[in-house]
Amino acid sequence: MAVVAGKKVTFESTNALGDGHGVLIGDPKTTPRGLIVIHEWWGMNEQIQEEGAHISKEGGFTVLVPDMYRGKVKLISFLPCIQHIP
Repeated sequence: MAVVAGKKVTFESTNALGDGHGVLIGDPKTTPRGLIVIHEWWGMNEQIQEEGAHISKEGGFTVLVPDMYRGKVKLISFLPCIQHIP
């Protein structure tokens, strides 16, 4: 996987846990159209950041990928599934 050229950002939140964090891809000053990309249940991993970068580049959007789990990422192993395939 490639490294995403996004900028880590913090944004104000009324959540009791404090402000929100995420990655901003693109420049809102030069690309006024914005889109929020929400990650899957396993967290804000590299793959979802790459998807945000792809959407930004191809769609002409500034993309925010908020980290809904505050840095926690579930590592997925497909090995148990593969072992049960006949």
